[in-house]
Amino acid sequence: MSPGIEIPICSSCGHAAFPPHLVCSRCGSRSWEPRVETTGTVQQATAVELRVGAPEDAEPIPLVSVGADAGPVVIARGEPGLRPGDRVDFFRDGRVITVRRSGAAA
Repeated sequence: MSPGIEIPICSSCGHAAFPPHLVCSRCGSRSWEPRVETTGTVQQATAVELRVGAPEDAEPIPLVSVGADAGPVVIARGEPGLRPGDRVDFFRDGRVITVRRSGAAA
């Protein structure tokens, strides 16, 4: 698991987009510069309790929407107990984005 996630920043106007877009929704530019974002603030938190194909006693999967410090909102797996306003660190394991309370050991 590696720390941070890559968020594209428009080279023309500075708009941050996540997930990545081909064209900037603010100015129409197609030029992007990657920025590694490491922190954000939880906006909403929930848990997926029932999933197709999962056993009935499967552990819930905590999900959070996080306002990245660069601007866009990122949906990620969280740890249980996260609440709106909590500061978190981003981590990526392949295509899965997770967050942990800021300062927690990875």
